[in-house]
Order: sequence, then C-alpha cells, then structure tokens
Amino acid sequence: MKKRTLAALLILCISCLALAGCGTAASEEAPEQASLWEQIQNSKVVDLCREVSADTPHQADFPTMEVTPVLTFEADECYSNAYTICSQYGTHVDVPIHFFEGGKTLDEYEAADMIMPLCVIDVSDKVAEDPDYVITMDDVNAYEEAYGTIPENALVAMRTDWYKM
Repeated sequence: MKKRTLAALLILCISCLALAGCGTAASEEAPEQASLWEQIQNSKVVDLCREVSADTPHQADFPTMEVTPVLTFEADECYSNAYTICSQYGTHVDVPIHFFEGGKTLDEYEAADMIMPLCVIDVSDKVAEDPDYVITMDDVNAYEEAYGTIPENALVAMRTDWYKM
C-alpha cells in the first residue's frame, strides 16, 4: 500500500474512534446533550441543497463555474477537483458587503448569528413568468398578511425555483 493510502486509512480509523468516543461521552457525562441528540434524530430533515454546476442558473454577467480535476484515482488513488465559481452563484447567503460598500462580510458573522427565524417568501410563480423578477414590498406585505409580521432579525428568503428552469 502507498503511504497516502495508509495515511487515509489511519485518519478514517481515528475519526471512527473519535466519533465513538464522542457518543459515549455525551450520553454518560452530559444527559442534556443526549436529549438534544434524540430531538435531532426525531426531527424532519429538509434538504435545501441544489446541485451547483456549469448549468446552474446565474446572473448573466457572472462567469460560468469551471471544474478542474486536481487528483484522479488512476494517478493519485483519490479524487479531487478545484472549482472556480463566483461567490454569488447558486444558493448562497447575501451579506451586507454584497450591496453596501463597507458592509459586513460573511467572515464577520459568528455561527450563532445564523440561527434565526426563517421566513420564505414564495415568488416562484412570478419568476416562472419572468426569470428576472425582483421581489417587491407588495410580496412582503402579502406574506405578512398570510403568515403574520416578520420577526425582528429573521432571515427572509425568496423562493424562486430557478433550479427548475
């Protein structure tokens, strides 16, 4: 076996042992963590991921994503690609710097800042007729009429269904 393959197996074994140890420690030392884990296991998981590829709809003046092979099974016994992609490509989080000079960048947010109420304003029917549709205050007001006032510090997402186009 090549050194790289042995190293990969060693990392895999250490990872498995670490995971096994974490599970034991959580249930023996911190029962509240086990309770949280049970809650997570019994929750419905909704996959919001979408494939990102050269075919992913994106703003016309953004370059198309490029994929360059870096490692191959034939030459390196593992597989890896390098991706060149615009930061505003596909589903993403728009931070203030995207629209306001001097605004906060993503690295200025803590992970806890991303835990907030979620409000999804569905404009997919309008986008189906006009792929360049821009959300309006009428859409926001209609959402609030149907679901109530958007909470302070909520994440407001616009559902477009662009991935279906």
